[in-house]
Amino acid sequence: MIEFPLWYAHYLAVTALLMGAGTTPDPRSPAMSRPGRIATGTTCAVLAFASIVLLRDYLRLDSARVTGAAVTLARAADAQRDAATMRELTRGLMAPLAEYWLVIGAPLDRSDLAGKLAMSERVARFWPTYDVLARHAVFLALSGQAGGALELLARLLQTLPHRRVQIVAILAQARGADPAAIDPLLRLAEGDSRENRD
Repeated sequence: MIEFPLWYAHYLAVTALLMGAGTTPDPRSPAMSRPGRIATGTTCAVLAFASIVLLRDYLRLDSARVTGAAVTLARAADAQRDAATMRELTRGLMAPLAEYWLVIGAPLDRSDLAGKLAMSERVARFWPTYDVLARHAVFLALSGQAGGALELLARLLQTLPHRRVQIVAILAQARGADPAAIDPLLRLAEGDSRENRD
């Protein structure tokens, strides 16, 4: 529990600034000019303020991402409150991380398909993990872009063959929304899987 906060850049940045402000300069070091001291002090103050603002948003994200980004067993009021928090965070500095969790937790169906497609495309640029790309392929297929979905899935399977089982599981989960749109993706993924076993 003592080491856990040390993993976060927010904690490290504020700690480094406080440690730097609390040190006394070495008498042998050359003196810094007054404008240099003002510029350094202003930079440290701005960085400390930005770190504190980001820490506040990060704590909000951390407390809301489980119930606000996916279907959970939480009370409906809690889920709605956390979903509103997650939507609010998509407009701030934590937007890439908030959108990642929203894409990972989004239902694999046609509800708000245009929004999910646009968000998964943005997230795929910054966070191109197998689960984000597989979900983006599902949203492409559900929106009628079968060619783009198959091309993306083929590249994904070629690049990350060790994630094939997880990709097939995501596609199988999405099959209930529209078997006709998802079955070609499943055949591609399962066909590659059988070829690799042979």
